[in-house]
Amino acid sequence: MKKWEKILWSLFFVGLVFKLMHWPGAGILTVFSLVLVSLFYFYLGIGVFNNLSVKQMFNRKNYTHKVRFNLLFGALFGIVLATLVIGILFKFMLWPGGNILLSVGLISLLISLVVYFFLHHFGKIFFEKRVFVRVVLIGLASLGLWVIQSDSIIDFYYPNDPEYANSLKQIIHNPSDSVAQENFIQLRNERATISKKTSTD
Repeated sequence: MKKWEKILWSLFFVGLVFKLMHWPGAGILTVFSLVLVSLFYFYLGIGVFNNLSVKQMFNRKNYTHKVRFNLLFGALFGIVLATLVIGILFKFMLWPGGNILLSVGLISLLISLVVYFFLHHFGKIFFEKRVFVRVVLIGLASLGLWVIQSDSIIDFYYPNDPEYANSLKQIIHNPSDSVAQENFIQLRNERATISKKTSTD
């Protein structure tokens, strides 16, 4: 289980490097990896948070010694993390709705943690501390992205091309502006032409 989780996250970081370097296939790799990570948490959350392998998840005998609250919160944390990962994807890809998804995920995570620690205090539920590493890391990453504005992400992606970055900002802030759309398409085509010439030279 952990092995597949690490592989999927590694794919995302490779896609992020591709995106920062403006290499072809960056968007596809980023979307593909984060969608798989989200599906991983959504469908396998019970196993991830209860230290079950994929094979063990489909064997009822492995659930007999588990507290029902552990199973419930395993699934709940999986759904919350899946929501946060999709929010991260939307934010990285500069798609609309990224902050909304992150807000829903962060609020859900906060409520889930409050209820968890309440039940844990009365001995109703228990997860190993290392299980929360992924929750903390994804939660902090989501919070950081939620705070960061899209303009800052664009400037980070295109530090050497302010004209293209400003054109992209105008589209995001005014998606119905046809003039901004035309300017952006023109700049994008010019960038594609330059990159083709560079690759053939």
